[in-house]
Amino acid sequence: MVFNTKKNVYRLEAWCFDHVECSGLVKENWEINEKGDAPHILLSKLRRINNAFRVWACNKKDKWGLNWVKGHSGANTILGIRKETNEWTFDLKEIGGLFYKHFASIFNSEAEPECFEDYFHKYGYLFENPKCKVGVEDSAKLGRVHSKNEVRQAVSQLGPLKSPGPDGIPAAFYQKYWSIVKEDVINGALYTLNSGNVHKEFNKTFIVLIPKNDCPERVGDFRPISLCNVIMKVVTKCIANRLKAVMDDLVSPFQSAFIPNRSIADNIVIAQELLHVINHKSKLLPHDGQEMLAEYTFASRHDLGNYLGLPTCIGPSKRDLFKFLADQTKRRLSSWNNIFLSAAGKLTLIRSVLFSLSLFSLSVFRILVSVTSKLHSLMVHFWWSGTRTNKSIHLCSKDFLSKPVGEGSLGFRNIGCFNQALVAKSAWRILSVPGSLISDVIGPKLGHQDDTLFQKRWKAPQASSWALKSLV
Repeated sequence: MVFNTKKNVYRLEAWCFDHVECSGLVKENWEINEKGDAPHILLSKLRRINNAFRVWACNKKDKWGLNWVKGHSGANTILGIRKETNEWTFDLKEIGGLFYKHFASIFNSEAEPECFEDYFHKYGYLFENPKCKVGVEDSAKLGRVHSKNEVRQAVSQLGPLKSPGPDGIPAAFYQKYWSIVKEDVINGALYTLNSGNVHKEFNKTFIVLIPKNDCPERVGDFRPISLCNVIMKVVTKCIANRLKAVMDDLVSPFQSAFIPNRSIADNIVIAQELLHVINHKSKLLPHDGQEMLAEYTFASRHDLGNYLGLPTCIGPSKRDLFKFLADQTKRRLSSWNNIFLSAAGKLTLIRSVLFSLSLFSLSVFRILVSVTSKLHSLMVHFWWSGTRTNKSIHLCSKDFLSKPVGEGSLGFRNIGCFNQALVAKSAWRILSVPGSLISDVIGPKLGHQDDTLFQKRWKAPQASSWALKSLV
């Protein structure tokens, strides 16, 4: 395990890009001529820009009396890890060795060639779909030379303030000063795309460990992510944009996530209905038949656990079942109690974090009014809450907060209406995307036919899952 003892890389901050002086700073340092191929020229200019911004920002912060050290840096340090023997270790080199050993065993590919033949022999029929092929015309489109417009489009599609890679420069820099840097960025990206040669500096990444829970103790409680340099993101984005046009033909219809015009909610609805049918059918079989079915399925269990974070068995008490939505919202709010937030900060957390916690559930199930009302009340209380010593005072009703921003409100989503809209969107996919997996599996159960699109109202069979009943 090798540890990096060099000084931390300076990361350009977004506030610098809004300063008047920085435009001239970029132009002055970028227009210095460099010799070499396109990647070398681009890398040299990026290093010069990083150093120039470091000096400029440091001088400004000293002049303005700002604290250079970030207050939360200590919270992102792993000080100790529990070993397999249940003992704690606080030695940094040993901690690094434990992580290296853990992830090396996971990503080791030595055994793959031996087991792939068995896997293909068992599941090879899944690869025999005649649709999963690239035609001659599509193949020609994928293999053509990349253009400047593709690079320009890729740069504009990147998140401006996503965490930068080892060069410390975020995508916002390229987007802000595109008129200055575009020629060298395009040349560097096209050299990589069209030649197939990736400069080793382009491909350097930071490996960051993200906790899977609130109190990680073991190496298995972390998952790694890679922070790539922006220029490498541009290269991969160009490739991804080309592949988007043929992904629907290449990827099996059973894969619903990360493919355009598909939704992971489709798999949830299908899984809910499938498990419900298996449970219902197993109760009609004799005892010997139930034991035989249990060998191949989980139908003999009363509690099948969760699938993609949602309960698989939904009984008559929907209120108790969906109580977990309010519980997870409370847990998240409790973690923010000790943080002093501005009004803008609270509004951002409510819109981006709290609503996303229950997004899957709202997309699949029709949630009871009592549950959605409770969720809405928790968010409104958090909005009006003050410090620990002050009681919250609600200056207007929660219904007013749900009105549009144009009417003088804050635009909080009405969770009940939002739930209806998401479920209706799933139902609409059955009608609007014929040939999709959910349309082929769920459509016939609802009586949907191509020639009777809106001629009759859908009706779910009586012995259906709650997910299917929610669609109608």
